[in-house]
Amino acid sequence: MALQVAQALDAPLDVIIVRKLGVPFQPELGMGAVGEDGVLVINWEVVLVAGVSEDELAAVQAREQA
Repeated sequence: MALQVAQALDAPLDVIIVRKLGVPFQPELGMGAVGEDGVLVINWEVVLVAGVSEDELAAVQAREQA
């Protein structure tokens, strides 16, 4: 489907690999994502509301980057 949309828009098509950073006690709840070259996006509202510590966040990030 993406190919057809890209062709219709005459736009480039590429693949980007990302990994979801799940809250440690609820891994289906995403608190961010890490992409290629270590690009990191964090939803700080989810991190704060879930009470995720900096150490927990770093551990999840390291696991997903591995």
